[in-house]
Amino acid sequence: AQRRDAGADHPDTLAMVLGQSSLLQHQGDYEQAEQTLRDGLARSRRVVGNSNPLTLKFAQRLGVLLIERGHLEEGEAHLREALNEHEKLFGLDQVDTLESMSGMVKCLFNQGKYEEGEAW
Repeated sequence: AQRRDAGADHPDTLAMVLGQSSLLQHQGDYEQAEQTLRDGLARSRRVVGNSNPLTLKFAQRLGVLLIERGHLEEGEAHLREALNEHEKLFGLDQVDTLESMSGMVKCLFNQGKYEEGEAW
């Protein structure tokens, strides 16, 4: 109902898409969750911009999912983007920044980049 009322590209609808991706992931449909996150990220960039918290949440969640699926380099790129923008916007003590930092450290450790991971 929300999609029809607000429109497919409305920020509230995009937030629902983010929730849908989490549901798909919990159901084990990782391929569809990834596609949903990719689509949502592209739409969010177009609608609210690259530095909007909603866009950064899409980038962070896509990065984590990609890492879980073994796509470490691409996942790292999305996490770096989210982490850098979160840090600029909110500083190091904000929850989204800390979530992005945690994902980044896990990603770096998974790639054997221990020194860089420890630096975070």
